[in-house]
Amino acid sequence: MENESEKYEDKCPASYNIMYKFCFLLVTTTMNYSAAKEICEKDGGHVINVDTQEKQDLAENRPLTSTYLFVQGERHVTGGLYFDDTVRIFTERNGASEMYLELNKDGYYDATGTYEYNVLFEIRQ
Repeated sequence: MENESEKYEDKCPASYNIMYKFCFLLVTTTMNYSAAKEICEKDGGHVINVDTQEKQDLAENRPLTSTYLFVQGERHVTGGLYFDDTVRIFTERNGASEMYLELNKDGYYDATGTYEYNVLFEIRQ
């Protein structure tokens, strides 16, 4: 029986790793959220959506060059931060100018798009 990595290895870009039936790439070069989103979309993916415990563990236990990590979450017109504009995940703490979601050692926070952090990309299989 083939293992999970062998099953998905031909479906992920060469620079991506495979875990829990998705391809992921930890980008240790810091960048702003818009740049991260654009680069990941070119690979056919998106900034990681921390919607499972496995992804939460991966995001929390990553090696970093920055203390912070961008994860998927963007401000919606009705307030709060959302995954894919459908699932509310976070209520703003610092005001409407902080449009994106970051994760650091203390938890999730809203952040401006000018900050530059590490990012996790994912491509779902």
